[in-house]
Amino acid sequence: MGGVFAGETTYMPIAARTINAARVVVISVALALAGCGGDDEAATPPSGQSGQPTPTATVQARDTPTEIAGGTTTLDLSSALKPVLAAAGVEIQPLQPAREGDAGIEIPITGGELGTDPLAGRLRHDGGIRLSAGGANVDVTDVRLDVGKGAVTAQVAGERVSLLSTEFETPELSDDHDSVVLRGSGARLSDEAVIPINDALGTDLLSGGLSIGDLDVNARWR
Repeated sequence: MGGVFAGETTYMPIAARTINAARVVVISVALALAGCGGDDEAATPPSGQSGQPTPTATVQARDTPTEIAGGTTTLDLSSALKPVLAAAGVEIQPLQPAREGDAGIEIPITGGELGTDPLAGRLRHDGGIRLSAGGANVDVTDVRLDVGKGAVTAQVAGERVSLLSTEFETPELSDDHDSVVLRGSGARLSDEAVIPINDALGTDLLSGGLSIGDLDVNARWR
């Protein structure tokens, strides 16, 4: 009676089984807590990581000439020139799709390339301007701008001539580098453009080197 015979099943008292089961539960919970949250450093992502994918930078440097999607080049006639033209009966109007904007005559950019460091590229435009006096007029169309040289050429009275020149200030890039503003002050009429314009209008009012105002470019890249 005092021993256990081979093949005999041994039964553990209910109270003992209950105590052992409780111990197993406590040990399992402790191990789970140690693995999940016991170490704050292990649960914290490394510096600079939030657990989310890092966005890929989309800002591009626009140093080399890159294709332009559109924009405008605006000619703002100087306040000193406007009364002189009016007194001589000379009117300047936009040719569609160019239009009169708040800052001057806005000529649409239709294409080309532009880089900002160094400033380089060429821009093409649609529309233009018309100068009229005494029933005669002359159209300035197919405007092309070499931004590196600050030189504008155009078709004047059927011939391509150097129209005007300017010097652009430091380019002003948008935050996303998708667009740029170039500000050119003191645009001057070229000697080459003066002759066909004066001949067409029957005047000698215009002269080479005449400061006609500001030329600003607002362009966006593709």
